[in-house]
Amino acid sequence: MLGYPGAGKTTAAKLIAKKRHALHIWADDHRRTHYPEPHYSEEENQKLYLKLNSQAETALKSGQSVVYDTAFNHYADRKKLRSIAKEAGADTIIIWVQTPLDISKHRALNADLHTETRILGSMTGQNFGRLSDKLEEPRESENTITLDGTKLSESYIEQKLA
Repeated sequence: MLGYPGAGKTTAAKLIAKKRHALHIWADDHRRTHYPEPHYSEEENQKLYLKLNSQAETALKSGQSVVYDTAFNHYADRKKLRSIAKEAGADTIIIWVQTPLDISKHRALNADLHTETRILGSMTGQNFGRLSDKLEEPRESENTITLDGTKLSESYIEQKLA
């Protein structure tokens, strides 16, 4: 998943996982479960993603499809996940949820608008800026499906995945 905070990545991930009978690995949900008061420190992030990467690898090696729901906005992170998938004999697809910056920011800073997906609460404007400013667009070599984050629905997802 790739996109700004509040773009609709989790909404898209849930729909894709349902349509494709895939395991939905949702980083925010795992963070909430294992870190009731998350600090987003480097150590916390490393522990969290080590566990999630292992879960993804195990599922892929067993032949299960995975929707890895976190912001893989950095090429290096996507490259690492591609190597995990390749070792498991799986292909990767980048799902880039594109939503205008102002809409994404409004969603991310107002958790009450999306209580099913903003489970860690509202984001600060500073954190939104820090995360959105560092988004690295997919490279031509990356297998990418682009979704409009303002149109997410079961029928739209099915059409885009066809």
